[in-house]
Amino acid sequence: MGTWGLGTMPPAPGFRVQDQRILPRPGSQHLPGSGPRDKTGRNSFRGRFRKLLISKLMQSSARSLLRRVLGILPQGNDTDVENKLVQCLDYKNFDLIKFLLLNRFKIFWCTRLARAEDMDERKRIEEEMLHVGLASIVDKLHSTRVGAKERQQNLERGIREEARKLKNSGGDGTRLGGDIHLEPKNCLLPDGSSRFHSRKGVEEVHVPALKPKPFGANEKLVKICDMPEWARPAFKGMTQLNRVQSKLYEAAFQKADNILLCAPTGEGKTNVAVLTILQQLALNMNEDGSINHNAYKIVYVAPMKALVAEVVGNLSSRLQEYGVMVRELSGDQTLTRHQIEETQIIVTTPEKWDIITRKSGDRTYTELVKLLIIDEIHLLHDNRGHVLESIVARTLRQMKTTTDHIRLVGLSATLPNYEDVAKFLRVDFDKGLFHFDNSYRPVPLSQQYIGITLEDTKFLYLSTPGRKQPRLLVLYEIIALANDTLGKFLKEDSASREILHTHTDLVQSNHLKDLLPYGFAIHHAGLNRADRQLVEDLFADGHVQVLVSTATLAWGVNLPAHTVIIKGTQIYDSEKGAWTELSPLDVMQMLGRAGRPQYDSYGEGIIITGHTELRYYLSMMNQQFLIESQFVSRLADQLNAEIVLGTVQNAQEACDWLGYTYLYIRMSKNPMLYGLEANVLTRDPNLEERRADLDEKMELVKLLERVPIPVKESLEDPSCKIIVLLQAYISQLKFEGFSLTQDMVYITQSAGRLVRALFEVALKRGWAQLADKTLNLCKMVSKRMWSVQIPLRQFHGITKDILVKLEKKNLAWERYYDLSSQELGELIKMPKMGRTLHKFIHQFPKLNLAAHVQPITRTVLRVELTITPDFQWEDKVHGYVEPFWVLVEDNDGEHILHHEYFLLKKQSIDEDHTLNFTVQIYEPLPPHYFIRVVSDRWLGSQTVLPVSFRYLILPEKYPPLTELLDLQPLPVTALRNPLYESLYQDFKQFNPVQTQVFNVLYNSDDNALVAALTGSGKTICAEFVVLRNHQKASESGMHVVYIAPVEGLAKERHTDWKKKFGPKGLNLLVVELTGETATDLKLLDKGQIIISTPEKWDALSRRWKQRSHVQQVSLLIIDELHLIGGQGGHTLEAIVSRMRCMASELENKIRIVALSSSLANANDLGGWIGATSHCLFNFPPGVRPVPEIHIQGVDIANYEARMQAMTKPTYTAIVQHAKNGKPALVYVPTRKHVQQTAQDLVNYSNAESGGITSFLLRSLNEIEPFLDKISSDKLRDSLQHGVGFLHEELTTDDQKIVSLLFEAEYIQSCVMSSSLCRGVPLSAHLVVVMGTQYFDGWENFHTDYPVPDLLQMIGHACRPKKDNSGKCVILCHASCINIS
Repeated sequence: MGTWGLGTMPPAPGFRVQDQRILPRPGSQHLPGSGPRDKTGRNSFRGRFRKLLISKLMQSSARSLLRRVLGILPQGNDTDVENKLVQCLDYKNFDLIKFLLLNRFKIFWCTRLARAEDMDERKRIEEEMLHVGLASIVDKLHSTRVGAKERQQNLERGIREEARKLKNSGGDGTRLGGDIHLEPKNCLLPDGSSRFHSRKGVEEVHVPALKPKPFGANEKLVKICDMPEWARPAFKGMTQLNRVQSKLYEAAFQKADNILLCAPTGEGKTNVAVLTILQQLALNMNEDGSINHNAYKIVYVAPMKALVAEVVGNLSSRLQEYGVMVRELSGDQTLTRHQIEETQIIVTTPEKWDIITRKSGDRTYTELVKLLIIDEIHLLHDNRGHVLESIVARTLRQMKTTTDHIRLVGLSATLPNYEDVAKFLRVDFDKGLFHFDNSYRPVPLSQQYIGITLEDTKFLYLSTPGRKQPRLLVLYEIIALANDTLGKFLKEDSASREILHTHTDLVQSNHLKDLLPYGFAIHHAGLNRADRQLVEDLFADGHVQVLVSTATLAWGVNLPAHTVIIKGTQIYDSEKGAWTELSPLDVMQMLGRAGRPQYDSYGEGIIITGHTELRYYLSMMNQQFLIESQFVSRLADQLNAEIVLGTVQNAQEACDWLGYTYLYIRMSKNPMLYGLEANVLTRDPNLEERRADLDEKMELVKLLERVPIPVKESLEDPSCKIIVLLQAYISQLKFEGFSLTQDMVYITQSAGRLVRALFEVALKRGWAQLADKTLNLCKMVSKRMWSVQIPLRQFHGITKDILVKLEKKNLAWERYYDLSSQELGELIKMPKMGRTLHKFIHQFPKLNLAAHVQPITRTVLRVELTITPDFQWEDKVHGYVEPFWVLVEDNDGEHILHHEYFLLKKQSIDEDHTLNFTVQIYEPLPPHYFIRVVSDRWLGSQTVLPVSFRYLILPEKYPPLTELLDLQPLPVTALRNPLYESLYQDFKQFNPVQTQVFNVLYNSDDNALVAALTGSGKTICAEFVVLRNHQKASESGMHVVYIAPVEGLAKERHTDWKKKFGPKGLNLLVVELTGETATDLKLLDKGQIIISTPEKWDALSRRWKQRSHVQQVSLLIIDELHLIGGQGGHTLEAIVSRMRCMASELENKIRIVALSSSLANANDLGGWIGATSHCLFNFPPGVRPVPEIHIQGVDIANYEARMQAMTKPTYTAIVQHAKNGKPALVYVPTRKHVQQTAQDLVNYSNAESGGITSFLLRSLNEIEPFLDKISSDKLRDSLQHGVGFLHEELTTDDQKIVSLLFEAEYIQSCVMSSSLCRGVPLSAHLVVVMGTQYFDGWENFHTDYPVPDLLQMIGHACRPKKDNSGKCVILCHASCINIS
């Protein structure tokens, strides 16, 4: 191996060359992060010091005085230093002395650092500072040299400057992101390489082709016939694998370890991928040889869409006999849910797979993935490399969380630091790492590198091709060759001449017609398809000898040639607004076309580039191109994605997540490159020259005169270019500048997304006017029209002339609805277009609104909004759904009080839609609010409804709530009956609420209302009145009726009271009504305590005059009376009114006792049931036994994605608030969420505890007898890990076992559906309400939980006998936090 240096590079301005090292010129030193012109005041300390020092010290003896001061500062203690400074500087300068004394160590050491000649001296000085105990100053220097915002903006500039230093100091390096490069100074090339100057300003390096490595002693090629018979169809047409494939056969096909394959282009890496796919098929093969395709999915990530289509075609044909479905998933091709279920292999791009895995709501893609193949993984260093890092890191974390193995297979070109990439993919070096150099190429490659320093770009390397040696020239700069030179490339045989002349007449391109007769052709995307196909065929057949092309031939078209020439290695990057170097992937792909296995013994690759880039391409093509991470440039975006996904909840988890990235691996190897020392670097002086583009500015000046809105910014301001291009895009202006065209693509791709983000921010902040403007701008960008233009521009099929005529009429848009088709035709003087215009006008989305408002309290207003569609639905125009925003604005139109997203579906276009929501109102009462319904897609589609408060009557200001008195808790002995006291052996005294109501309920017969939150002990209050009735009951018996609002609560109360008041208690008969009249009449006759729901008692008591047993009721207990305002409230109201009427007519005293949550109008309800003021108890919510409530918002619009994102916060809440094994209940909306959440909790627990079931509070042996009785497999598996779940579909026995295990503290967590908040008497230290919405099947949208249901769930966070207090965590949509 030889060592080749490529000459000394010209030094950058501000530097001098000394001993082959770049050093700062005298007088150009700066403190860290200052830069050559630090006018921004970023380093306030340094600026203040400089000003003071210059104003006081820079006299005639400034230098000597400065030396004396610097000699004083580090010596002795503060007193000695102060005395010496006073002697040196005089008392007049005491402010300066005070400043110097306060910062003496900083001044002294920072001055030494500024005077350092090079980085080595800087490091020695910093080591001295650490040695003398000044680590804090060193840390502060490193952290404050540049502000955080500037660090982010100047990261590329810093890395580039670091690259230049490393390049000239002999350090190793690589290229990052296209134009940021660190190529090593010394490039090790194979023996026989040569370097010479062929002409002035031209340097050439020739690298001979490597000889193929001989076979090893035991090395054999794997024959297809030796493979299992079922695997052979995948290699149809092949007799054996090549050397590389044979070496990987065992690892890829017979084992499931992760693999990294680094091999030259053309070595058949796709076949290795097929081997890993077959291995996965083998794992899912049944005994009969069939394959269970529903048990797995395989993802193949290809870097480009062209490769995606190529891979889909290849794999589809090869795996057809196995019944494997291969489909493309990219920006151009989406898949429905049904198609995804049918697909086993998904071929996609990195960006698309990143988007898919970011969506937590639908885990169809990720749950069954068992194999992830990443092609061209060396693109980690490319500007798209951060996406690869993101999906690999996310996959690795998923494996840790779910404990499901996903095989990772990386396919790469040959690279030097392959061990780093293997470590990133978690590849075992001994089992799965395979590296092959260029000696394994199927056709050896001879390389020529030509570096040009001349400004004359007409230089071109061309030589006359030999016979049977067609050349492929990839062109990136426009060139011209005189016609008299083209003949040299034409084959001598007459057949080729005749064929070329014949086909020339078929060509449509004039340029191609001129060149084709001479054996010369061109190929680019601007040619039509027929011309491109003709050129490809002629070149493949050998008639065209030289083909000048863009990169279109490198991808998707397999046209090998003897020689490949790349002239000019720069392309325009619209994102950076500058010319950047070709990506290594493109270069390798192009040179991979050199050499035809069936004809050539070697191929030739020639790169013509600038002299400054010569070393870079030598390093890249000879395996000295280090693959670096690009993740730091998109770190904020990727971290935000993980936070939204819910996988990162705190700083520690963020650090753990970074440990899975390639950035972490490379930063540990080369920390200086990633910003640790980049702050000392200055701006690259050549950068501005490369970004300057005079043509672009001229084009901008022309556009400035054409855009409708004047631009105040100057041309030098970057925002000017953005504003002009955005207006030009909306106005559909055309221009010719190539650079501006590329920038236009970038801006238009990002504008809609960024403005949409601004709209969402304004929406969340409640900024009404800004939200309106940003939403309009979103739609203007999307529709490419201005909001002042007629809305009909959004329809296709209307000519521009007609639209201009309509706009000149200046009619209000609402007036068009009143015109007939005939009148519309006459308006534009085109009668035939009248019907078309009439159709489009009435297809434009229009809604009619009606609102009913009702004050709930003096500060909360309930709104019932009815939306009636008033337009004709057309599938081609509207699709299947039309989205709208419902906004409630205040009187001034400044603040958004409420917003929600409304979807109008095709199937419900003829129906009225009702939305119910609450908004806050304030006193003094405003005159009105505005309800605006705005289309999310259509400009001009907006309906505004003013809601007047002129006649709105607010509820009266109610007297204060019942104060909870500080009474001595009553002991159980206050019942004064041993039999009664025996019922409450579990505790010795009643709680404060029960103590305060005891005298009214137990010692009187008055009607009463007790209103307190769930968990306050109201059930025992009801038992007080039952015991009172039992005391006074005649010998004929007692008849107590207890009304429970729902069936579940009725069953719970029946079970509880049957145990307490039954044969083992008071020997009373407790019965529950069935709903069948005959049976219920018998139960009513026999029973002494009758448990019923409102509906059952309503049916039984309607004929009370004929039913004596109904007349004998002496006590009516109504639980959850606050539900009278809900859906079943009318039934509850009917039975209470009926019982009071019956008591009045029969003159039979019926005591009515109602239990409720805290109420705003307790006086009204109390008066209705006949409760006097001293028998009315309405306790404030503050007396509830859940004093600690945490509300957390999740800002994700999609319902399922939001529910999935809540699982990690739920687990975190259990870990934080239910420590030491305290029980936790989790309420979720549906049965599906119950099972998913339970499994997620198990996965998170196992991932963090290393497989130990932290939720299981007893040994597995103790819980095993209970598990044997469980009928549900999923429930049994979940209980083994300490997590139970309950929903309506579980059998009664399963529900009882789960409840028993939870109450006995065998398991810590239990997940329940929200419908079981009543009827399942479980309580816990912690209650987590995971989501506050459920799907309403009647209204066909998601709606909020009723407030009583939410309070009921919160009430279960109470264990009075075990905890001093309970805790509740409510997870809801971010927009609901304020309402909560």
